[in-house]
Amino acid sequence: MNNLIYEDNFHEIIKKTQMELELIKSEWKDEIQKKFYNDHVEELFRILNQHKNQQLVILSNKNL
Repeated sequence: MNNLIYEDNFHEIIKKTQMELELIKSEWKDEIQKKFYNDHVEELFRILNQHKNQQLVILSNKNL
């Protein structure tokens, strides 16, 4: 049960952080900052979401 709470919190943190960074990105005028975001920050969120999804699969398999 604690794992599910952790995963829910982890997911919410990812989602909120991603929304905040998207808002910040929308205010940037500098193309270099936008490129950095596109090249690195989006990849970080992809990896975090992949981890979250793997953990959910592991948890669901444990509950079988």
